[in-house]
Amino acid sequence: MLYDNSTKEKSVASWIEEQTGTGKLDCTSGYFTVGILSFISRKLNDKISDFRFVLGDIVCNDQDREKPINLLTETITVDAALRLNQVAQEAVAFLKQEKVKVHTVEPNFCHAKTTLFRAPSKPLCYFVSGSSNLTEAGLGMQHTSNIELNVIGQGTAADYEEICRWFDDLWQRDQTHAYKTVDGKRVPFKKYLIEQIESIFRKYTPHELYYKTLFELFRDQLVDLEADAGLQQRIGHLKHTKIYKSLYEFQQKGVLSLIKKIEDYDGAVLADAVGLGKTWSALAVIKYYEYKGYRSILLCPKKLSNNWRRYLKDNGSIFDADKLDYTIRYHTDLQDNRIETNHTDGRRLDTYFQSDTPKLIVIDESHNLRNRKSGRYQYLVEELLKKNKDVKVLLLSATPINNDFRDLRNQFSLIVKDQDDGFADAKGILVDSIENKFRTASKEFKRWSEDPDRNIRSLLQKLPDEVIRLIDRLVVARTRRHIKGLTDTLTFPEMQPPQNEYLDSLNIDSFKRFEDILAALPNFFAAYKPAVYSEKQDKSDNVLENEALRDQFLVVMLNKLLVKRLESSWSAFHSTLKVVQIVHQTALTAAEKYATHKEDAKLSGDLAQITKDEEALDIPLGKREIRLSEIAAAGNFDTFRAHLEDDVRQLERLIKTLDHYEAQIAKEQEQSSADAKLDRLMGLLNEQLHSDKPSEQRRLLLFTSYTDTANYLFDQLRHRGYGKMACISGDGARCSETPHTVVKNFEPVLERFCPFTKLYMERDWPDFEAKSSNWSSYHQWSDWVRSRNERVAELLDQPIEIVIATDCLSEGQNLQDCDTVINYDIHWNPVRVIQRLGRIDRIGSPNDTVRGINFWPSASVNDYLGLQKRVEDRAIAIATTGSEVPGITDRVQERLEDETFQEQQEARMLEHLESSWEELEDQSRSLNFSDLSLEIFRQDLLKELSQDQKLYEAMPLGIYTGFKTAQDGSADGIVALLGYPSRKNGSKTPYHRHNLVYIDQRGQAIFDKPGEVLKFLSDHRSEARFVPQAIDQNDSQAIDACSQSIKTWLRSFSEGDALDDLISGIQGGDLATQSQVADRNSLEAQYDPENCDLILWFTVSK
Repeated sequence: MLYDNSTKEKSVASWIEEQTGTGKLDCTSGYFTVGILSFISRKLNDKISDFRFVLGDIVCNDQDREKPINLLTETITVDAALRLNQVAQEAVAFLKQEKVKVHTVEPNFCHAKTTLFRAPSKPLCYFVSGSSNLTEAGLGMQHTSNIELNVIGQGTAADYEEICRWFDDLWQRDQTHAYKTVDGKRVPFKKYLIEQIESIFRKYTPHELYYKTLFELFRDQLVDLEADAGLQQRIGHLKHTKIYKSLYEFQQKGVLSLIKKIEDYDGAVLADAVGLGKTWSALAVIKYYEYKGYRSILLCPKKLSNNWRRYLKDNGSIFDADKLDYTIRYHTDLQDNRIETNHTDGRRLDTYFQSDTPKLIVIDESHNLRNRKSGRYQYLVEELLKKNKDVKVLLLSATPINNDFRDLRNQFSLIVKDQDDGFADAKGILVDSIENKFRTASKEFKRWSEDPDRNIRSLLQKLPDEVIRLIDRLVVARTRRHIKGLTDTLTFPEMQPPQNEYLDSLNIDSFKRFEDILAALPNFFAAYKPAVYSEKQDKSDNVLENEALRDQFLVVMLNKLLVKRLESSWSAFHSTLKVVQIVHQTALTAAEKYATHKEDAKLSGDLAQITKDEEALDIPLGKREIRLSEIAAAGNFDTFRAHLEDDVRQLERLIKTLDHYEAQIAKEQEQSSADAKLDRLMGLLNEQLHSDKPSEQRRLLLFTSYTDTANYLFDQLRHRGYGKMACISGDGARCSETPHTVVKNFEPVLERFCPFTKLYMERDWPDFEAKSSNWSSYHQWSDWVRSRNERVAELLDQPIEIVIATDCLSEGQNLQDCDTVINYDIHWNPVRVIQRLGRIDRIGSPNDTVRGINFWPSASVNDYLGLQKRVEDRAIAIATTGSEVPGITDRVQERLEDETFQEQQEARMLEHLESSWEELEDQSRSLNFSDLSLEIFRQDLLKELSQDQKLYEAMPLGIYTGFKTAQDGSADGIVALLGYPSRKNGSKTPYHRHNLVYIDQRGQAIFDKPGEVLKFLSDHRSEARFVPQAIDQNDSQAIDACSQSIKTWLRSFSEGDALDDLISGIQGGDLATQSQVADRNSLEAQYDPENCDLILWFTVSK
C-alpha cells in the first residue's frame, strides 16, 4: 500500500493511530519533533510495552548551536506555540519511562525512515518505510508542500521479517549507540534529549526572554558581522590599538556598530548625547578605515580644528602610537577654492580630494550643514562626494531633533550623494524617496510639537515607518540614561539644580529696564532695507528672489541681534549700535548727495559686519545692491531720506547715553560696579575662588555668545584685580599676564586651565604606573612629572582659574577639571546651553558634583519669554514700514511661521532650563535620535552575549514568561514576537518580517512599534516571573483566550486602519510595503496565524 499524506485517509499518522494495537514499536528517523513524541505518548503509550527509537543526530556543530531544540519544535505557529508547553511536558513524561529506549547514529546521519510495529499475531503487525520523518509534516498531521511517499506492509508481507532483522541488527551496530558527545563529553543520549525538551517548559525569567527577543530580532545582523572575514580581521587589528583600548565598553560597541552601518550603507550618524565621547569614537572609526586603505578627510568648524589636530600623529597625544593620519578642513572651506588656498599642505582638490583612492569623510557638528540649498552643502556634494567613486561618510552631531525633520533628511542625503532614491535598494531600509518621507515626518512632528499633552509614543504612531527605519539603520544614539542602564561601572558627576540669577534692571541714565532701551531703538532701520523703498518689489514668495522680502527679514534679524547683544551686555549692545549708526550715516550722506547733485550710489545694508559671532542664519546674507535712483524712480526717495534722518537721530541719542555710561564704568576700581550684572558676576567669582576647595578644583568657565562681551568682562575683571584669567574667542586667546597679546592656538591656555584633563588624562605617560581618573592619582602624577618634563612643569606652575569664552569652546572640548559653568547670556538655541554644560558634565569626571549658573535679563523666565514676543512684534512692524506693496507684510508673517514654531520649542526648553539640567532627550515631551533608533537595544544585546551567548543560542523557540506591571497605559495582555513566513516543516527560510507587539486581551495594540515594545520589556526585565496559574497549568480556556487575542490583532492587517496603512504605504512608495504586497501570498495569507510563527511571548498582568 502507498501512503502519500495527500488526504487524511492517506496520512501515515492515521494509519499508525488506527492500526497499532498491543505490542512493541521500533522507529528510525532522521528528524523528529516534540509534537510527534507527544502524539505517540497520547495515542500509543497504553498499548506499547517497549519503544525503540534510532534517531538522527539532532545536534549540529558550533556554527548552528540552536538547531537541536528548534528541530524538536518544528512547528511554532500561533496555536502550536501556545500549546508547546503542554506538548513538551507530555513528551518528557513519555521519554522518562523505562520502556522507552533511544539510540543515536552520531556522527552520521540517519536517512532511514521506518516505523515497525510488532504484535503477537503477524497479521496485526505492520511496517511503514519511505520518506516520512517523525514530524507533523512527515506523518501528514500538518499541511505541507513536501512530496511524501511511503510503502506500508503488514506482518504477512514478504519484506516484513527482513525489515525486522535489519532493525535488530541496526540496534546492535557500533553506528547506533545510547550516548552522544556534548562539549567533548559522552552523555546518555536519552538524558540529553530530555534536558533539551525540558528547556521548552522551563520557567524563563523576563530578563532571559527580553534578551532572547533581542537575539531573535537582531541575529541576522550579528551573523552578517561575524561572516565577513576581512571585516573581522580589521576589527581584530583595531582592538589592539591605543584608541580602541581607551574607549569605554559602550563606546567600543558604538564604534563596531558604526563600522557595520558604514559598510552596509556607506554612511552613519553618531548622535550620542553631549559628554559621551564622540570625538574618540570617531577616531577609532578613522583608524579602522586606515587599515582598509581609505584616505580620511575631517570636516569641522574652524573653532574645533585644534581639538582634532592634537590627535594627529607625532603630536604627543595619548594616541600617538596609533599614528592617526587624516586631513583637516573647515566647514568654511567648502566654497570657492578654499579647500586648497586656506591651507599650506599642498593638497589639491583635483588630485587629493578627488581621486581613485577610497575615502572616509568625517563631518563634525554635521548639523551645521543641514541647509541643503547652501553653497557649502552643494560644494560638499558636487566636489567631494560625487567626484569620488568610493566614498563613505560619518556624521557627528549631538543636536536633538527639536526644530525640523528636514535637517535630518539633508544629513542623511549626504550619505547617498544627495540622491533622493539613494536608499531604494538598501537592505532593511527600502525608501524610494527621502524627500517625500521626511516631508510627511516634518508635518507630523510639527503637529505633535504643538500638542501640549504630547508624548513620544504619540509621535511614533504618526511618523512614517520608512523614516523610523532610516534612523534605526543609520544612527547610533545613546543618552546618559541609556548608558547608565547598560553598566554600573561608569561614573558621572552629580548635576546640581540650576542657579538662576534674575537681573531685570539696567539703570543706564533714564533707561531703567530692558524695554526702556529697546523702545529707544530706531523706528525704521531704513539703511538695512533699501529694497523696500525701491521699485524692484515683486510678488515672489521666495526670499532668494524677492529683494524687498529679503530686506524685511534682515531687519527682523537685526532687531533680534540687537536684543541678544543687550541681553548679553550693555557693552556688546553699545559696540553694535556704533556699527549700525555708521551704516545709517553713510546711507544718509549718500542720500543727501543724491538730493543735491543727483550723484547716484549703491546701498546694500548688509548685516555681515555684525554677524561675526552668530551661527549660520536661516536666510542668506548676500543681497543685490539697490541704487538711490531706483528708490527715487519708485517715488519713495523723500520718505527713505526722512526715515534715515530719524534713524540717525535716535541712534546718536542712544549712543551718546551709552558713551556717558561707559565713562562711568571706566572710572570704577573696586570689585563692585554700577553694572548690576557685572557686579553680581564678581560676587559669584569670589565665592568660587575663595571657597575651601583645593586650588585645582576652583576652576570656573564663563560662556557668552559675543566676543564683545567676552572682551569687556576680561578687561573689567583684570582692571579690578582678578588674575589667572584667559579670554578665548574666535580671534584667539588672551591671558591676564599678557593682556594685549592674542594667540591663535589656545590649546596651551586650556592645558593650564585643565591640566588634569589635557596634560594628565589625554596624554600617554607609560612610565607612570598609578594613572587613574581621580584627583589623588593626579597629585601623584603632578609630583612625578615635574622633574621629568620641563614644559609640563611650566604649565602646571602657571594655572588659569577663570576662562571667559564664546561658544568656540562649547563643542568638542573636554574641560572636566572645572566644576562650574556660568551662562552669562542665554544663547539663541537653548540646546547650546546644554552643550556648554557638557564641557564639564562628562563621563569619568574627577569631580563629584558640577553646577551651572544662568543669567536671565528679567525677573523670571516667563517674563523673559514675554519680552521676546514683544520684541518680535516690534521687529515685524519696523521691517514692513515703508512697504507699499500689498501682501508683503502677510508673506513676511507667513514666512516667519516656521521660525515662530522653532521659538515655541526653544521656549519650552528655556522653561526647563530654569529648573533642571536633565538631558533634553530624556524628557517624554522632547525627541532625540535615540527615541527612533534600536541601536541601544543592539548594544544591550551585545553586552549580554559577551557574557553568555550560548544560553540564547540554545534557547528554543515558542517559549514564554510573564511579569506584572503598574505602568500607566498598560493592561492585561500579551507581548508577542511573530515571524513571517512560518518555518514549519523544518524550513530554514529566514523570516521576511518580524512583528513585535503588546496587545490587550481584546487583541487591540497597546504598543506596536518595536522601539516602544522593547523599552516596555526593558523596563520590566528585572521583574519577578509572574504568569497566571491557568496558563502555566495549560488550561485550554486560558490558552484559547491568548490565541484569540493574537489572531484578532493579526486579522486587523486585512481590515480597517491597518489595511489603510498598507494601502497608504503602497501609494506613498514605501518599498518595504510594496515588497510585502509583492509576496506571492495575499495580505490575508501573510497575516494568517498558520503562516506566522509565535517565536516567543510574555504574559502581562496589571
